Amino acid sequence: MAAPGFMRLRDRLARARKVNPKCRFLYLLGQKRDGTVFFSLDTEPADSEDYSPPGQAFPEASELLLSVFVSGLAVVEGPISDRWGDWVSALVPLRHPDTGMVVAVLGMDVDANAWGWDVAGRCALPVGLASFVLFLGIFIVVLNRNFSIIRAQEQSIKESEKDRRRIIENSTNLFYSHTPDHVLTYLSPQVEMLLGYTQEEALVRWTELATDNPVNERGREITRHAIDTGKAQLPHELELRHKNGKSVWMEVREGPVVEDGKTIAIVGALTDISARKIAQEALASSLEEKEMLLRELQHRVKNSLAIITAITQLEANNSGDPAVCKALQSLGGRIRTLSELYTLLYKSEQIRDISLERYFELICEFVMEAHTVRDGSIALKRRIIPIVVDAKHASTLGLILNELLTNALKHAFPGGRPGTITVSLTNEGDETVLEVENDGERLPEGFELERTRGLGLELAKILAIQLGGSLTYRSGERTVFTARVRSLEI
Repeated sequence: MAAPGFMRLRDRLARARKVNPKCRFLYLLGQKRDGTVFFSLDTEPADSEDYSPPGQAFPEASELLLSVFVSGLAVVEGPISDRWGDWVSALVPLRHPDTGMVVAVLGMDVDANAWGWDVAGRCALPVGLASFVLFLGIFIVVLNRNFSIIRAQEQSIKESEKDRRRIIENSTNLFYSHTPDHVLTYLSPQVEMLLGYTQEEALVRWTELATDNPVNERGREITRHAIDTGKAQLPHELELRHKNGKSVWMEVREGPVVEDGKTIAIVGALTDISARKIAQEALASSLEEKEMLLRELQHRVKNSLAIITAITQLEANNSGDPAVCKALQSLGGRIRTLSELYTLLYKSEQIRDISLERYFELICEFVMEAHTVRDGSIALKRRIIPIVVDAKHASTLGLILNELLTNALKHAFPGGRPGTITVSLTNEGDETVLEVENDGERLPEGFELERTRGLGLELAKILAIQLGGSLTYRSGERTVFTARVRSLEI
């Protein structure tokens, strides 16, 4: 037996339903904690096959219906087609008067083909008016919901704009935008901090802020290229003038705004790099000063070595002892080897690195000249690949070449015997290889490099070891001394 209150509510809803013949169903729905939707009240007669008793599950509950229980917002669903025809369903949430929670959903299914006209046509009748007001209320709720969404979107846009403004206005960069014809359209407040001008002043005097530094013309070319191509360019620098007259260096990062394949604006940011430029200039000045001092030192060392070479040669010429003369001449050759290195360093744009190709040619020339090989009886061939090494390693390799070439000229061609000496320099894997080969007299019987008493070969061997390598030889129709050291190429 149903409660009297339930029956009164059911009776009132049934009468409201009869006002409009196009209203097929009018019902109340509830929802369990597990999300299941069920019928709380159905205005269909109890003996109808379409009647749904209280508590019966409503398996056809749509996502839109379920959303009414969650959002508390009325919706209109449909048209929906079923075995009874095409229907529009109005779904209105009913809230608890104290808690405001959705406790039920009032549903009304109306013929989709004429529901709007029928409702309007019966608005003069009290119950019909109530139905019209109900639907009008639903539409108002739906419209309000749409307006609420729009207002929420507008608020979100405002918050996003506020965040963007906060980022721009609190950044240390100066942001700007201008048209393709360079009319400034925006300048952020940082202009006053960086250049001393207010936004209003800077917008008027913008074209006066750049100095006449040629770097600024290069910046204009980059901007023009960005406008023409519609592509962002690499960062570049500008020199601007502060309101107090001082120069301010800026790094520019900008890009084009392109619509329909055409650049409509340039936007960018300026970063103050004045402190960095001052540091770079100080570093460059310090480096230039050190290079000048180093060149002066090289010049003085070269002159000192030239003086020592000349003195050694004078002593050799004035010595009455052939052995002393020979020793002094060898010493002079070694000193000149080092002197030529400093000559190359002084004349070169590089103050620390040496091309072995040119350096070895100079050594070969003065060693041949020192041994008075001018008649062409001894031919010198060179196979030297271009290798650049630092000055320290170049001097060591130069001394090795001096000793091996001098040794060949002294011992391989006695009595003016003609012949050929070949000097080669190559890279083999991770090694640099220097060879001095001659077709003169063979090495004496029983010769061993480890037991040689000659100062020149002993010095060459020690120097090769210093470079992480070794000195070897092979003898036959040709005598070849080979210095293999770890690769020295820069």
